[in-house]
Amino acid sequence: MTQIIFLVFSETATNEIKTVCERVHGFFLDRKKVFIHCASEKLAHEVDEILWNFDTDKFVPHHILGEGPNPPPPVQISEAPAPLHQRDVLVNLTENMPQTPERFKFIVEIVPSDEKMRENARERFRNYRQKGYNPVTENLD
Repeated sequence: MTQIIFLVFSETATNEIKTVCERVHGFFLDRKKVFIHCASEKLAHEVDEILWNFDTDKFVPHHILGEGPNPPPPVQISEAPAPLHQRDVLVNLTENMPQTPERFKFIVEIVPSDEKMRENARERFRNYRQKGYNPVTENLD
């Protein structure tokens, strides 16, 4: 069954997206294929820029969906839903629960410092539970 983790950021957290990108680097080191689903094209480009600006020893091969080579690199980014080809990990940076969470082995959700977005994350947490998943939380600074 799909494992789901909610990364809970403190109310004083900064650089939440950079922290998520560092987690993506860990997945890459574990040889996982990752899809980062962004809430907007602007956010997709922000994630892309953060990944490009990692130190060379932390380079993560990635591209924005539709802009890169074929076959795709291990990490793809888009505001569009995940493509049908297999990805191990979904990093969900949207306000919506994925329609087919079972397609992924692992899903990362974020609970940002913004209160409105936190409530939305709580709703997704409840929805996962209602669908029979057992999401867990990890508190971050």
